[in-house]
Amino acid sequence: MGVEKLNKAYIITSKSNLDKLISKLIDFEYFHVNELREEKTEYGSYLIQNLSKFSSEMDSLLSELNVKKEFGVLDYLLSKEKYKKNVYDFVSIEDFLNFSKQKINFLKNTFMPYIEEKRKKIKEVGEKESLREYLTYFQKIKIPISKFLTIKNFLITLVVTTEKSLIELQKSLPSEVFIVSEKVTEDKYVTLLIAKPLFQEKLNRILGSLDIKVINVKEFYGLNIEEYLNKLNIEINELKKKIDEISAFIDKTIKEKYNELLEVYELIYLQYLNALNLKFSKVTKHFIIIEGYIPARMKTQFSLHLKDLAYVEYYELNKNEINNAPSLILNKPIINAFELITNMHGKARYNEIDPTPFIFFFFSIFYGYMFADFGGGLILFLLGILLYVKTLGNLKRWGILIMCLGVSSMIFGLIYGEFFGFGIPFIKYEPILELMNHKTKEMNPATILFVIQLSLIIGVIHITLGMFIRFVNGIIAKNYEDILGGIAYLTFYLSSVFLMYGLIVVGFNFNNFAYGSSLILGIPAHIYSKVFSVLSLFGLALIFSFKYLAHRFEHGAEVKLKSYLGEGAIEVFDSITRLLSNTISYVRLAILVIVHTALLLNLNLVTNIYLGNPIITTIVVTIALIFGNIGIILMEGFIVFIQALRLHLYEWFTKFYYGDGKEFRRFLKEGNYTRLSYSALKGEATSI
Repeated sequence: MGVEKLNKAYIITSKSNLDKLISKLIDFEYFHVNELREEKTEYGSYLIQNLSKFSSEMDSLLSELNVKKEFGVLDYLLSKEKYKKNVYDFVSIEDFLNFSKQKINFLKNTFMPYIEEKRKKIKEVGEKESLREYLTYFQKIKIPISKFLTIKNFLITLVVTTEKSLIELQKSLPSEVFIVSEKVTEDKYVTLLIAKPLFQEKLNRILGSLDIKVINVKEFYGLNIEEYLNKLNIEINELKKKIDEISAFIDKTIKEKYNELLEVYELIYLQYLNALNLKFSKVTKHFIIIEGYIPARMKTQFSLHLKDLAYVEYYELNKNEINNAPSLILNKPIINAFELITNMHGKARYNEIDPTPFIFFFFSIFYGYMFADFGGGLILFLLGILLYVKTLGNLKRWGILIMCLGVSSMIFGLIYGEFFGFGIPFIKYEPILELMNHKTKEMNPATILFVIQLSLIIGVIHITLGMFIRFVNGIIAKNYEDILGGIAYLTFYLSSVFLMYGLIVVGFNFNNFAYGSSLILGIPAHIYSKVFSVLSLFGLALIFSFKYLAHRFEHGAEVKLKSYLGEGAIEVFDSITRLLSNTISYVRLAILVIVHTALLLNLNLVTNIYLGNPIITTIVVTIALIFGNIGIILMEGFIVFIQALRLHLYEWFTKFYYGDGKEFRRFLKEGNYTRLSYSALKGEATSI
């Protein structure tokens, strides 16, 4: 389907209907609010304030419970949780706000008392462990506490330091402060500081800056340290046992409420984003105007959807609006997965062809061409199914993409007759192209040459398509530079390709090519060479001047030729070198399939030497063969993906694709775990 045609829509409604209108807009989904003009409303601020508060409260609760909001591939694959998507139905946005408030209060009442109790117990344990630590130090240094309390006219401070902080303390204290320290553990010292009272403020400041703890000696006066330590150990163990019980209960409750926690968080967060997306272009005393874009084919449906709530006026986009309009790209699920590749270079402009359907075809072809192995493709296909079944969101799309690449690899594996470096098993099968003779274990030079030639032909087709898309994009956008640039590069490139083909046919005999009568594509050589030489030169001349001509068409006589001479010369030089290197770059398609076949051949040759020996050796070699193939799949599967990506991003996209389109911000009603709907039902969830 590609880039949708849009219409400008102006929605006029009364303030009393705003709540219902917002609900309807979210439910319709495909409406992009124009943010160029914005006026504030009390209701809009109220929505953002409440949803921001609810979102923050749920975020804090999930953080307290250590519940992840986002998951990686391994999280999904290793998780035993069963994710299902629920539909939540509401009457209006106000109904949703009430539901959110009730759910948050319920979840907080379910968890927070236990979290607070656990926090309190942990704090008690920390305090008692600190006390135990200090008592242990007193026990080791064997200084009677009463002695400290009998000292008069001096400030007595006892602190616990590490070796590093003790050195810093000694450097920082004035010489009038007497300091004595004793090592009580491997990295802990009990340090006694004696100073006159006038140094108290300075001493406190130094201790605070070094984050050194002061021991309150009076706490321990009159204590039997050994007995008290035993009592403390019992209390600490009881508290830890209680903490474990609370933790176990919280974990059990999280497991029961896991999906509900994620669903409520997602619902609120998505509606918060919707509230931020909502802009009002004009606000009067009684009415509000919302300006935006909708798909042209949905006008009737949109008007019916807002029936009795608002008046809607539609307009075709003018030239300026077309250049600034957002891009709504709708592709079928399989093709949609390849938008992951397209979006690496950015979104298509509104007046630009979406290249994703072409990427779906060529990326799959390139990948299968380079990773031509039925067994490896089968593993990729199964991995794609696993990702699709076990994951959510974008990872599902990656699953579809990997399945497509796996199918392509399987098809090319059948063409070459490759199955983990062996022939196709279980069936009598003759490959269409035999890259490796599995009986003699030798590569086929004729097939290698054909594969290289075919990769160059594929490259020519791919590059030519890019130039043609530039030409078409120019017509769509009425961009003279792209129209003339497309024609210039197509003419030069194709005529150069035909010239090179002609030279190959005559064996690079230039005399025969220029004056001979041998037939090339049914045309005498001397005519063939002249026609395509003239076309090639015409293409170069057009490359030199197309920017000047385009700007002349657009701006008239005010454009001067001399200002484009340098740029034109650079364009000519760059086009010759770049197009040549771009075309040669497609040889990597052949090189990687040859490398893949050679790697498997060598792996199988090494392991075959030992197969058939004693059983243990055979088992070890078989394991080595399996892991060797896994290593090749992981390494080559990634390298091949990178190379296919490079051919698109650098060799192809540079011919036509701007990729600086503005995304169509539709209202969000569906996430990974939930789908929201506004109907007659009230806050009920149903599984889909």
